[in-house]
Amino acid sequence: MPRAVVISVGNLSLDPIEELVREHAIANATVNAVPNSKINSINTLFEQIIEDSQRAGCIFVNAPQCTITEWQALQNGQILLVYSSPELYLQQALLKDNNVNKTEAIVRWRQEVENVIKLSEQNAQINIVSIDDILANPSSFIAQVFDKKVETDYNLQNKSTQQQLMLLASASFLIDQDELYELYDDALSVSIMFSEFSVHLSPDSDFFKKQSNTFQQCAIELMAKGNELVALNETLFTANERLAHSEKKLDASSSELQEQMSALKLAKDKLEQKEAETQALNENVFQLNKELEIANKSISEKTAAYEDIVVQKAKVDDKIKVLNDELLTQKDVLSKKQELVDSSKAEVKTLGVQVAQLQEELEGAVAKVIKLEETEKTLNHTKTALSEAKEKLGKAEDEGKLSLLQVAQLQEELEGAVATAIKLEETEKALEHTKATLSEANEKLGKADDESKLTLLQVEMLQEELEGHLSESDELKVEKQQLQQALKNLQEEQEVNNKSEQLAAKRIRELELELEVASLQISQVQEELEHYYLALQNSDHLARTGLVSTPMATNKIQSKIFDKVFAEKISITGQYEAGDYRDVHINLHNVVFPSDAQFANIKTKLVIVSGHVGIEFRAQDTESPLFRVREDATDEYGPYLRYFLTAPDNLKEQQQKTIERLNASERLLIYGVINVIAERLQDPDIETTTNISTEAWRTWRRVSVEFASYVDNLPNWLSFDEVKLREEYVTDGYEHLWLTFSNLLLGSVWRETLAFKVTANTVGEAENGEFSDNLSLEFRELGDGSAPLLTWPPENIDEYGPILTVSLNDKEALVELAQQDSALISHLVSNLPSILDKLNAEGKVLQRSVNEWKGAISAVGFKAPNTPATQAQENLHISSLEDYVKSLSFEELASEGNYQHIVFTQKGNNTKVKLRAENINPETFDAEVYIEFRDGTANVIYHDTEFYGEDSFGPFVKIPAETLMASSSQIKQELELAVLFYEIAIDKINSSENVDELVKSLWANIITQKNTK
Repeated sequence: MPRAVVISVGNLSLDPIEELVREHAIANATVNAVPNSKINSINTLFEQIIEDSQRAGCIFVNAPQCTITEWQALQNGQILLVYSSPELYLQQALLKDNNVNKTEAIVRWRQEVENVIKLSEQNAQINIVSIDDILANPSSFIAQVFDKKVETDYNLQNKSTQQQLMLLASASFLIDQDELYELYDDALSVSIMFSEFSVHLSPDSDFFKKQSNTFQQCAIELMAKGNELVALNETLFTANERLAHSEKKLDASSSELQEQMSALKLAKDKLEQKEAETQALNENVFQLNKELEIANKSISEKTAAYEDIVVQKAKVDDKIKVLNDELLTQKDVLSKKQELVDSSKAEVKTLGVQVAQLQEELEGAVAKVIKLEETEKTLNHTKTALSEAKEKLGKAEDEGKLSLLQVAQLQEELEGAVATAIKLEETEKALEHTKATLSEANEKLGKADDESKLTLLQVEMLQEELEGHLSESDELKVEKQQLQQALKNLQEEQEVNNKSEQLAAKRIRELELELEVASLQISQVQEELEHYYLALQNSDHLARTGLVSTPMATNKIQSKIFDKVFAEKISITGQYEAGDYRDVHINLHNVVFPSDAQFANIKTKLVIVSGHVGIEFRAQDTESPLFRVREDATDEYGPYLRYFLTAPDNLKEQQQKTIERLNASERLLIYGVINVIAERLQDPDIETTTNISTEAWRTWRRVSVEFASYVDNLPNWLSFDEVKLREEYVTDGYEHLWLTFSNLLLGSVWRETLAFKVTANTVGEAENGEFSDNLSLEFRELGDGSAPLLTWPPENIDEYGPILTVSLNDKEALVELAQQDSALISHLVSNLPSILDKLNAEGKVLQRSVNEWKGAISAVGFKAPNTPATQAQENLHISSLEDYVKSLSFEELASEGNYQHIVFTQKGNNTKVKLRAENINPETFDAEVYIEFRDGTANVIYHDTEFYGEDSFGPFVKIPAETLMASSSQIKQELELAVLFYEIAIDKINSSENVDELVKSLWANIITQKNTK
């Protein structure tokens, strides 16, 4: 058994005592009691020690978090629990970590010493000792504990400069902290002492005076180290020069080797080129041999043909001889008629003109023949169509005989058409022959006056033939018209037959529906044109007579409503700038809204607060107020309505509250005025009563355009000015609430009024505990007869007119509606409980309370909602989140100070996935890490979560890494894409070729540090 078991208190190092024991040849062993170990007693401690260690005279136990609760006495040995003075404890802490918090270290020392004192008081088996006392009295320690008499001055051995400086630094920190040394003296009073007890005081000026030699010795050693460092630097410089010289030699050798390799490669390329040329020559020779064989065959054939030509030439020579005899005869006749030819030269010139005219007419006839060829193709197509018609007509039993007669008649017409086509081909050939003949006649007419009479006769014959062909062409035209009429009749009959088929009827209904929607859209465009015309007229009238109300709004559905706000002109009335705030005062003149609101003037301000752009309205004396007055939106200057593109941090809560409670007219005021300002600030002749600098003009024009472009990407908020209860109807098994809305706005689509019923059927039979589980929205024509929806009228009609019923738990019912109608009904259903909260019953007492209706509505809801993963895939237009993450590739890297980000994208997808780190500590790699998504729109993935925000670059979603590291299955399901990307972020960065190795290492350290916390 050992003579002593020495156990450290906390993180105290026992190395000095171990060195002392080893110096005096005392066998020893060390045990590290790691946290969460099962060592809870001295006996279990000895079970963990190997056999050789059990024979040691001293066992050292390092136990930063001591778990021993049972302390047994050792036979012939002692258990020593070792603590230290505050300066030694702090010195060891500084040697381990230069950046340690000294105050926190001293707090830990105090707690550990207090615990040691309590432990010694509670258990007599434990002896506590001070390591300072041991090191100051090593001979006494060895003698008392190990019963070995030695003489040593261990405490006077030289310490390193670093140890001495750290001890002095610790002492300087403990100046005037006497309470710590009082605690240390309390511990010594209950400890085993190896010397006489003396009172300890905190360090003071006398202490540091005594240590002046130590300071001097440290300075001398540091100077010696500096000299050694200079010598080492000189040696390193010499070595670097030698290395550079060697590298130059190596580069020269590499260059020579590279030149030899290049020459070798060039020779190899030339050899390959020669081989390729040789192969090409061989192929050319082979090809020439083939061509030679073909040429030989051709020569043989041409030789045979030549022999045939020689025979034919002999025959032609005989014919020429006969013709020469005839020519002599004709010369005699022509000489007699020479005089007649001279007299007819004038007539020949005239005939030449006529021939040219006939040639033009002939070309026209040829063009007509080409058109007739196209007619032939049409007839062929008609034949195919008639064949199909014959099959369809054969299926109709009640029209069988008539169909057979028509088919027979059409077949006869088709045969006639074919015969006509054959005639057309013959006519074309005859015309071509006539044209050639006419050309030859013209040549003969120009060459020989002696053949003038013969030419005249031929011209007359050609003219007669041409007239005959033209007559035939007219007849063919008549036949073509008859065939076209027959085809038209057949098509009409075919349409009549198709209407009787169910598929055709369904298609016709779809076409009628599309036509109706198109008609509504055309009406909408006409309405917009009327709006602008009336707005211009009204502005002129306002300018002449002042503000006069001219109703412009209608019950028609108006889209892009914010673009329809009109102002005659704009003027600048002031500006202000202080600190991070600046504004410009704007006055809009003769403003007309498409909601039947008109104002002679609207005064507003564009503001920039800490770089955030906004617009502000103040209450003004008008016949109708600009906006509703609220107590929490009133300051010393009166009520205001303020809206930011993205709000500053100190105004975000108020901005969110403003957005949630805006009604339709207030949204129209804000977004419409923003559009007008962006447009009118581009006018060249803006009136100003203040001096606006060029830089200010640029700024305000830029921010107004950015603000206006933001309006186009707004999410589809549903808002309205008021909802009233028109009727509550209750009967056996059925109830409804008839709701009417004033000025309803969805996105940028405006309705002056909208009415529908919330109906409950099978009342009292619900299985979900509510009064009804069969709830629907019922739409009918509005009071003025206008349509409530674009897709109107519906297929169903009852005694009161057209009716559209949409069940609250049937999402598929919206598929066949126009996109605007589907979006409207979806928002109405989703917001129905909050709509009922705002219901103005106008003094009516409801038989069925609003809360009962809300409970039934909430219990139903749309069926089969999308899961978060499915919704994410729909937003990204992808089939698999895993495949999407794998396909992401590096696009951009940015670094500025203690900020870094790296962007990944998928080709063809607008979504950018950004891994960003803020407030990076370069020593510990601690940082704030986020995953950020952007796609340039307000519908960016996860836009409906708490992580959605907007800045000067647009909407974004920014998720902290701590959220993605959470073990919650709900988080992993809702943010699956972000979780997947964060898990493989390091692999993505390391596999990116365009990312520097230092950057890869930095990100690996940042993410690893984040994951270990």
